[in-house]
This record gives sequence, C-alpha cells and structure tokens, in this order.
Amino acid sequence: MQVTQYEEQFVQLFTLTMHQLRAMLPVTTNIKEAYKQGSNDEQNFIQNLSLFLCSFLKEHGLLIEKKNDLNELLMEVRVPKRLSFGLPDNSSCLTGW
Repeated sequence: MQVTQYEEQFVQLFTLTMHQLRAMLPVTTNIKEAYKQGSNDEQNFIQNLSLFLCSFLKEHGLLIEKKNDLNELLMEVRVPKRLSFGLPDNSSCLTGW
C-alpha cells in the first residue's frame, strides 16, 4: 500500500478543513485571547486543532505546498501562525507555517 494513492483524499480533507475553519475562525479572531477566555471545550478545540494541523502538515505539508491553491488557502486563513502564538506549549511545530 502506497501513501501516494491517497493524496487526493488528503487534499480533500485539508481543503474541507480549511474552508470550515475560515467560516469558524475569521482572520480577525485573536486565538490567544479566545484560548485564555474560552471554556474547557473551546480550549480543547483549539488544542486539538493545533495538534491536527501539526500532525497533518508534518506528514503532508509538501503535498499542500505543491498545490498552489491550497497553499494560498492556508496562508489566507493563517491559522497555523495564529495558533502558534496562541497556545501555551504544543504549538512549536506550527511556527514554520
């Protein structure tokens, strides 16, 4: 089984996730403040989002970078950068994005 056979599914997963995030977390959202002031569920969501993006981009970042439209979507949403400044610890892997 080769991972390359699933590239299109990874692209679709990432695209759907980024479009949903764009609707849920407008660029003007201060994630650091949202985390500080959020409920336990909201803080868990932000932490899980950070972990998902860390894991996904670590494994499939080159695939996303090759797709210009997806790379632009990632930069437009700017979630990795905003998350890296908003979380207390697990976010160091997002600072490169």
